[in-house]
Amino acid sequence: MVSDAQRLEILQKMSLIISNIKTCNSIKELSDVTGIPSSTIQRYLNRKDYFEELAKEGILKKENVDVALDYTKGWLEKSKEEGIKRGGKSSQEKYSFKKDNEGKFRGSGR
Repeated sequence: MVSDAQRLEILQKMSLIISNIKTCNSIKELSDVTGIPSSTIQRYLNRKDYFEELAKEGILKKENVDVALDYTKGWLEKSKEEGIKRGGKSSQEKYSFKKDNEGKFRGSGR
């Protein structure tokens, strides 16, 4: 059970997240813009009850709750793909890979 102060804080964060989500391509970027930790953003966007709370408060229209949930689900998938891609690039830059004379993979290193 959350207190009224915690509930208000959650609604403010959710409102900030929802208002900035269309301008960002990843959770990291959204986190940088809003100042909300990426784990919090991901957790909030996966909670249907938070969207319903926004509708109760009049921040989000009740008929748009399912639409918003579907949009955020797709957005989270795109964000995950972007993060995996970014992680692969940084891993290659940091460790690269080694091949032998025949072009076979022989491990990675610094």
